[in-house]
Amino acid sequence: MILPGTSLCALLWLLPVLGSEPGRVAGNPNPESQGTAGQGTAGQGTAGQGTDGQGTGGRGLRERANQALALDPRTLPFAAEGRWFQWGPKDEIPEALRRDLAAGMRAYTAGDFAAGLAFFYGLLEREPEFPPALYQGALCHFRLRRYGDAALLLERFVQAAPQEIGATQALGHCYYSLGDFARARDHYEKVVAKSPKSVEALRGLALSVMRLGDDGRALVLLDSVLELRPDHADAQAWRSQILFDAGRSEEALVHAERARTLEPWEPRPWFLLSRIYGDLGRDEEAEAARERFDLASRREQQVRQQEGILLHDPARVDAWMQLMALQRAGQNRAGLRESAARLTALGPSGGIDLRAALMLTDAFEWLGDVPRAKTLAAYAETLAGTDREAWTWLADFYRRVVDVAGAERATKALAKAQ
Repeated sequence: MILPGTSLCALLWLLPVLGSEPGRVAGNPNPESQGTAGQGTAGQGTAGQGTDGQGTGGRGLRERANQALALDPRTLPFAAEGRWFQWGPKDEIPEALRRDLAAGMRAYTAGDFAAGLAFFYGLLEREPEFPPALYQGALCHFRLRRYGDAALLLERFVQAAPQEIGATQALGHCYYSLGDFARARDHYEKVVAKSPKSVEALRGLALSVMRLGDDGRALVLLDSVLELRPDHADAQAWRSQILFDAGRSEEALVHAERARTLEPWEPRPWFLLSRIYGDLGRDEEAEAARERFDLASRREQQVRQQEGILLHDPARVDAWMQLMALQRAGQNRAGLRESAARLTALGPSGGIDLRAALMLTDAFEWLGDVPRAKTLAAYAETLAGTDREAWTWLADFYRRVVDVAGAERATKALAKAQ
C-alpha cells in the first residue's frame, strides 16, 4: 500500500523475473512481457475478464472489474493543471480515499489485478489523477500485460506528478514491450537521471540501446547494473550474449556460467553455453548444455501456461500447485517462495485442502522457513482425519524439524487410523 513515507519505487518490481527465450529478439526488460497477451485498449488487444465469484470479491466486484478492463483510460477525468505537482509519497492520503486504496492494494497483492483496477479507477473518478491511483492502476494493467493501457496511465502519472518520474521505469518497460525502443531509451534515461541507482531502469536502457544497435553502450550500462547487483542473472546473460556476438567467447563464457549458477532453471544461460562451448571446441559440454536447454525450455513453457491461468484467475489452487511443482523441480527458490505465499494467502475459504496444505508444508521446509512450514503442518493436521499417508508424512516431517510434540501427535493419530 502507498502510505506516507513509503516510496513508490518499492512497489514497481514485485515479482521475480520470468525470463525470456534465447536470442536477441527476446531481450525484453519487462519480466511480464513473455507469452501472448493483449495490449489493452491502446494496444488494440484484450485481456482476461476474470471468473465470477473468484478472486478478491464476488459477482459484484467481478462485474466492476470487467467494466474497468473495458474502459479506455483516455476517458478518465483530468485534474486541474498543477493539482498534484507538489504531491509526494510522504503526503497524507485523505481518509475518504484510504479505504478504497487499501482495498485495491489488497486485490493487487492477491494477484487479482482486474479487481484492483476497479478500485483504482473508482478512486480516479472521485479524485481525478490522484497519483497513487494512477500509478497502481497502471501496474494492474502492466501485470495483466496490457502495456498500451499501462503506458497511458503512467504518462498521465508523470504529467500529474512529474517530481515522481524516478519511480516510472515501468513506463520504459511498456514502450519496450510495444516495440518502441527509441521511446523506451528516452524514458529510461529520464528515470536514470532522477534515480541513477535504479537497476531495472539501467537494465532496460541497456537492452534498448542494444536493440538500437549500440552494443558498446549496452555493455557499459550492463556493467553498471552488475556493479549495483552482481547477482543480476539476466544482466550477466545479456553481457555474455553481446560479448559472444563480438567474437569474445572466453569472456562471454565467464558471464554465461555466472548466469547459469544464479538461475539454473532459466533456458537462456544453457542456450548461451551450448553456443559458447561449441565455439570453443568443447563439444561434449556443448551437447550437455543443449540438453539442459531443451529441458529448461519445456519446463518454462509449462510454467508460463500456469502463470497465464493464474494471471486472470488467481484463486485456482490447482494451478498454483502445478506451478509450485514446476518451480521446485527447476530449483527456482524465489519463484517457489512467491507462489507458496500467494497460495497460502487464499486460506481455507480459498480451497486449500489437505493435499495443498502438505505441499505448502514441504515447500516452506525446503525453502528453510521452518516456522511457516510448521504452521501449515498444524493446519494439515486438522484436515488429515484418518488419512494414513498424511499422518505418516506429517510424522516424518516433525521428526525432520525436530518437533517432538508434533511427531508424537502424528504418530498417535497414525495408530488410530490403522
